[in-house]
Amino acid sequence: MTPEEIYYDALKFAAKAHGSQLDNDALPFILHPARVAEQFIAKGMWELATAAVLHDTVEDTDTAILDIGIKFGKRIMQLVDLVSRRSYESYVEFIDRIAADAEASLIKLADIRDNLYRRGAVSSGMEKRYLKAVATLTAAHRITYKKCRCCEE
Repeated sequence: MTPEEIYYDALKFAAKAHGSQLDNDALPFILHPARVAEQFIAKGMWELATAAVLHDTVEDTDTAILDIGIKFGKRIMQLVDLVSRRSYESYVEFIDRIAADAEASLIKLADIRDNLYRRGAVSSGMEKRYLKAVATLTAAHRITYKKCRCCEE
């Protein structure tokens, strides 16, 4: 399979896993991971797009991380695992764990970008938490973070 075909297989997998879940705006939840993945598709980064479209499946559905590994391979499984928060860890611990991997950091930054700028209003406390996470993730790998094209124009 080509990287593009693997991505589209992952999109179908994620859509099935998320099923009829809705986001806070009562839109199909799958639109969020698809938007996160789209940020990588635009750059031809298909492996990151694949992990990005799957990034909420372990956290928000009954999908097991091993199912991701069996279907999409070890690296996709590792990336999804890294960006899946554990029930026992604080948000700071979660972000610090992600910051150890540059590609996982890129996925989380894309997720934060979508949460802050595309999904509607967030509370000021949530915005502060996200912006602190952006600072941690960008500093770890000297990544430049941009809001999004629509917010920069």
